[in-house]
Amino acid sequence: MSSQPAWLQPATPPPGSAGGGAPQNDNAYTTNSTSGAYVDPNTEKRKEIVKYYAKVMHLGIVAMLGATAVIAISNIGEVDPADTVSELFICLYMLLFATLLCLHELSTLISGLKSLDDVLRRNLGFLYGVKGKAGFLIFVAFLCFGVSNAAGGLAIGTGAVMVFQAVVMLAIYLRYPELTDG
Repeated sequence: MSSQPAWLQPATPPPGSAGGGAPQNDNAYTTNSTSGAYVDPNTEKRKEIVKYYAKVMHLGIVAMLGATAVIAISNIGEVDPADTVSELFICLYMLLFATLLCLHELSTLISGLKSLDDVLRRNLGFLYGVKGKAGFLIFVAFLCFGVSNAAGGLAIGTGAVMVFQAVVMLAIYLRYPELTDG
């Protein structure tokens, strides 16, 4: 046992490879440049597919969340006049959170938005991890459920899609951690 931490230890070859050298199979494994660990090339492809799926879902959620907030604002006071002020604030928060999620997704997609990405990473770092983003989606889903009187089925549908996406993200993270950035 060495006194060095695990991340400083040399990478051990995966099963099926020859000793400490390169794997016998040309397409079996490659070496990750950042960690030096052996990585299945198919894993990288799957990881890109998972990232693409998540981005598409999150941008769709942004559209649904914005539409829910706008429809709820337009219907405030029609169902229960006593809830007008509280529903207005909930809708404004929903618009704010939709904007933040949209900016986050766009800053990771468009390389020219590096300064925005730095600001968001510094102030909203939880959006860059699976657990933080899932928690954020579940929190905002409950805001959607809170305006279901004013926005009807769209609010319930948006909240359900957000909870579903959070659960799928967490399931992928827990079952296939190599497909997520953590």
